Amino acid sequence: MLKACLASDHAEPLTTLDIGCGVANSLMVATSHGFEAEGIEVNEHAVSLARQLGRRVHFPGARATSGSFDSVTMWETLEHIADPLSALQTAHAHLKNDGLLALTVPNLNAPDIRSMRGDSLQIHGGLAWPGHINLWTPATLGQLLRRAGFEPVHISGQFSTNLEEFLAYHQGLWSGARDYLRADAPEFTLPTASRQIARALGAAAVSWQEGFAFAPILVVLARKSGGRAPSGLSAFVESAADARRQSLNRAYGFEDGSESRRTRGTALDLSNTDWISEASELQGGRLRLDARGADAFSYLWRSPPLPLAPGSVVRVRGAVTKGGLSAGLLQEDRWSVQSAIGYPGPFELVLPASAGPAPHLLFCNNDNGCGPVEADIDCVELVAPD
Repeated sequence: MLKACLASDHAEPLTTLDIGCGVANSLMVATSHGFEAEGIEVNEHAVSLARQLGRRVHFPGARATSGSFDSVTMWETLEHIADPLSALQTAHAHLKNDGLLALTVPNLNAPDIRSMRGDSLQIHGGLAWPGHINLWTPATLGQLLRRAGFEPVHISGQFSTNLEEFLAYHQGLWSGARDYLRADAPEFTLPTASRQIARALGAAAVSWQEGFAFAPILVVLARKSGGRAPSGLSAFVESAADARRQSLNRAYGFEDGSESRRTRGTALDLSNTDWISEASELQGGRLRLDARGADAFSYLWRSPPLPLAPGSVVRVRGAVTKGGLSAGLLQEDRWSVQSAIGYPGPFELVLPASAGPAPHLLFCNNDNGCGPVEADIDCVELVAPD
């Protein structure tokens, strides 16, 4: 990342300083990418071990040279520091005027951190590095950087929410950080539907959380105020966006047009008053169903016969707000196909037509207890075969 941004503006070898480097494994990685790397660390044992390994690590204040590094990094450091403004001012002093600051911190805007709060392991720093005393959003971190003399030039996310853990927590199947710390904590078992949701959305969650900076970790690049962004930054940002697009394409088959093609159909005119039943009314162009079925699976709404050729489908989109709803095609008082929604929320049903007489489209109560049904039917499309 840093080399891609800096290489065209700075003579090699590039130099970098990592503040809060621990035993300086980060310096070893930077060196493998061609950087001349040094570090600053407050922990005496970490500094001693790093020096035994031949890594150039200093205590704070021991390195007096200022403005000498092409880049300064702070990987997962600011959240552990009692005076983060002072730490950023130190970074500012050691950075060249046309250099680049790069840092990562936990992101308070991540869905798991925002909703789980103290039960989120990220809040505390995980099992290996507990002790987080600061948390930021992109906005509050930007304010702190500007106070220290920096201007953010790029903010993105890193990693993504563990969707299975997130769903398990909000379904009461897992307690988050407390279960991580319990030696006898049982493994949670997700319902099949929840696991399928997590698997289906996993790749999209990674891409969206990284691209829109609501991942668990914030990645921030900043320049000195009044300076200029490295000329390689725009190419790096575009390359990262392209990598996310390619990842989505591979995960969901977007590159195969035959897999993602969606044929538009002919919309039924739901405003036709001949089709309105006692259980339905028109509201803003939608068909509103609001009734209590006399029997389980009783009819709530029925269309006239639909002119459907074999291979056609009926596509129904809407939302259930109470109870359950089923929809199907009825031919000569026999179901040729039926599908059900048993819980509130948006839905889309696709009902394939069969050979034979023109079918009726029916909406029915799908509640064995004959409870009330509330649903909005936004659109019904008749889609001819390809």
